[in-house]
This record gives sequence, structure tokens and C-alpha cells, in this order.
Amino acid sequence: MSLQGRRKEDLPATRIRSRSERLFEEGGSWHFYTREGTVEGPFSSKFRALDALDTYIRLMQAGLSSKADQGPSLELLPQ
Repeated sequence: MSLQGRRKEDLPATRIRSRSERLFEEGGSWHFYTREGTVEGPFSSKFRALDALDTYIRLMQAGLSSKADQGPSLELLPQ
């Protein structure tokens, strides 16, 4: 399954953003949006933010989030 695929709990009308649409820079730091409506970051570079986003997606797909409506904690990722 592609990392861009829909999850079984996604509504049919849910828009899937590409990774590049999820990333943004603010005040010299990089962040990303999640499907769960959170903003993750800051990260020191676009590369680190993209790497964290990929990790976040894999954890969510593996069902490793602590709650169904929240994503996994990325606090331990090096920046």
C-alpha cells in the first residue's frame, strides 16, 4: 500500500495532501500538518521535517499512535 493511500477510517471525501503540501516553513523552522489536524515541529531543516513526516505516517499506518484521534509522539526525534 502506498503511503499516500487512504486509511480505512478515512471518509470518502477526505482529501489526501501530498507530502510537499504538508510541509511549511515558519520563522526559520520547518513543520508539517497531519491528517489528525495537528502541526508537528519545529524541525531544523526541510529534510528533517520530511523525514519526521515519513516516520509519522509509518507509525500511524502501523497503529502505533497512543489514541485513535492523536498521532504518535515525535518528541524523541533528533532535530
